[in-house]
Amino acid sequence: MTMGSGNRDIVPALFRVTAIFIVDFLINIVWSVVTVIVFGTIFYYSRGTMPDGSEMLDRMVRSPQYLFIISGYNIFIVLLTFLFWKYIDKRDTSIIGLRWRRNSLKLFGLGLLGGTIEIAMIMLLSIFMGTLWFQSTGYGIFSGAEIQMSLLYGILAFLLVGFGEEALFRGYIQKRLMLAIGNKRALLISSLIFMAAHILTYGKLLDFIDVALGGVILGYLYILTDSLYLPAAYHFIYDLIQVNIVRLQDYEHFKGAVLFIFNNSGDVVISGINYGNVIEVSFVIIELVVLLLLYSFRDRIRSLNSQYQS
Repeated sequence: MTMGSGNRDIVPALFRVTAIFIVDFLINIVWSVVTVIVFGTIFYYSRGTMPDGSEMLDRMVRSPQYLFIISGYNIFIVLLTFLFWKYIDKRDTSIIGLRWRRNSLKLFGLGLLGGTIEIAMIMLLSIFMGTLWFQSTGYGIFSGAEIQMSLLYGILAFLLVGFGEEALFRGYIQKRLMLAIGNKRALLISSLIFMAAHILTYGKLLDFIDVALGGVILGYLYILTDSLYLPAAYHFIYDLIQVNIVRLQDYEHFKGAVLFIFNNSGDVVISGINYGNVIEVSFVIIELVVLLLLYSFRDRIRSLNSQYQS
């Protein structure tokens, strides 16, 4: 791992990382409020009455259009990342890792493959452990049109999420910390920040461990390839499969149409404390396995990546 540029850069780096995180948070809040107002207005004119809070929430979490629109704020986050590098840090924006290279398409494809394999491994382990089993296809519950619309808007939404979150957490926060304190500490801190950013989405200990380990995987892929295309694709397909293709557990923030529905054996409760859904145990185990594999083959990955760079 390479070392940073020295102690003098640590304070500016931490200040700027904190600043961009706060700006991201504010943009997210404003965009969420605007989205709710737009949906409430559409609902009012289509029904002639103003929905109450529970009805509005139910319609939003079942709407693939809402999922797409709420994800639109990631466009501003990518722009924010470019602006911080160019005008705050005064560096070439190619440092983010979004410049198209000869191997970018290959990296994107490998990201799709890697994310798909990880989800498949999680499902197989859960089935083997007896904590997950198949219930039905989505066609027994949703119409074909609902499934198609959910998949279409899901693809658009999670492409935005994949590139937006990776640009912020890897392309700016992790990279900026790498320059100041080195790769290892930057990877750890950026992964914890990534976990903290999901506190409002996930509320259990196993969820937090899952997200933090996911951040380490994505951050390590970024270090090995110096490109956002692999982690962004990995992030994209990882989310898309869980939300729009295979339902492994109930998600509070999206209950739209899916292709396949599985049941699980519920939450892990010890001494009255709920630590999260049992399937998260499989997520954590497989993520540790993935990290071990990435570390074991790190030199091979770097070598293959360098061969195809322009």
